[in-house]
Amino acid sequence: KKCTGLKHYWLENKLSFQCAACGFRTSIKSGTVMESSNLPIRIWMMAITFITATKKGFSAAELQRQLGMKRYEPVFRMYHKLRAVMGKRDDRYRLE
Repeated sequence: KKCTGLKHYWLENKLSFQCAACGFRTSIKSGTVMESSNLPIRIWMMAITFITATKKGFSAAELQRQLGMKRYEPVFRMYHKLRAVMGKRDDRYRLE
């Protein structure tokens, strides 16, 4: 991100990538809709799969049940972030 270097390596103890040129660290979630979320990437990917695999609407309560999570609020926020990102994508790509 900082120096546009092409070489980087994975830091297992920090769970992030580090640039070989400048030492800048970045995580897998940075720059995505998952940034600043405490939920694991696995939960995000499962939610994306559940939302995109169904033809009908999918409620946040149903997503909570499918993911096996206890609290509703984090699932609700994640669901609406994903829907917002999916809506932006649809605005960008139109069939003519």
